Amino acid sequence: LSESGPSRDFDAVVAFRSAITELSASERQSADLYRAHNNFGNFLLGRCQDQLYNHAFQMASGIRHPLMTALTGWMQACAQYSEALEHASDPDQQAAIRINQARLWALLADILRTLSHPTDKRHMFPAAIQAASSRSQRLAERVAHTQEAGQLTRAVAQEMLALLSYRQGELGTAVNHAQRALATYVDVGSLTGAESVYRLLGLCERARPDDGSTSRALNYFMTSEQLAQVLRERYPLDHFGLSRAGFFSRRAYVNEQIVDLLIADGHHAQAVEHVERAEQGAVLEQHAELAPDPHEVAVAHPGDLLAVDPDLTV
Repeated sequence: LSESGPSRDFDAVVAFRSAITELSASERQSADLYRAHNNFGNFLLGRCQDQLYNHAFQMASGIRHPLMTALTGWMQACAQYSEALEHASDPDQQAAIRINQARLWALLADILRTLSHPTDKRHMFPAAIQAASSRSQRLAERVAHTQEAGQLTRAVAQEMLALLSYRQGELGTAVNHAQRALATYVDVGSLTGAESVYRLLGLCERARPDDGSTSRALNYFMTSEQLAQVLRERYPLDHFGLSRAGFFSRRAYVNEQIVDLLIADGHHAQAVEHVERAEQGAVLEQHAELAPDPHEVAVAHPGDLLAVDPDLTV
């Protein structure tokens, strides 16, 4: 896993495949093979998410066919999860694989929506999108009703059901599933899960026509953004196939929603302040990416404190 990340994808894939080959040659290594296939599947799923949600920037940067690359990664992840399921030895492990498969099928539906033409029905894929969503829903429902599964696993299943219900326009059902997932995430202390659910609740409230939904949506999005600021430090620039660029691209719409809601409520000054704060964060993020590694500088310039920290004065 230490080899993974956008800049070292090839090394990560080679390391995963080498580990799986070595474990397959050993006897009684089923538990290790389960972890290896599951981790490889998670890596591929994360990379696929990056390629989908950050595809516009990748295309603008000259990267060819990011969506087709995402589809290839999707198929590879599907194969890894199938292998992992064969080596899963208890119901909790099996449930974990099935919820990962549910996430994978939901991601396929998102890929197909992105590839669909917005107006030309000849280039839309409603049947395929529905089939992928239905497959994801069946898997998530199975996990949600598996009592042997861990709390966190069942919470992810509830969140997945909430997302699928939201996509189908069933807002009441989506909110019920999301609230169940949020309660469990809070109980087990999962900030990542809570941040994701608050984003989803914000979208649900934004889609509601009743009075008060705008205020509730703004509160949910603001909470999501605050949690994301905490979580950003947990995502190094190269981390497990989930680059920090992908982390922010999946949450970019939160800032847009907050600004829109502030303007709609007449809080124009707050909207401008929020935009400026977001821009400042982006500049600091870019500076952090370009800054040299202090450890590497220290090795290259032993004893030179100014080389390690240019802000020091003598």
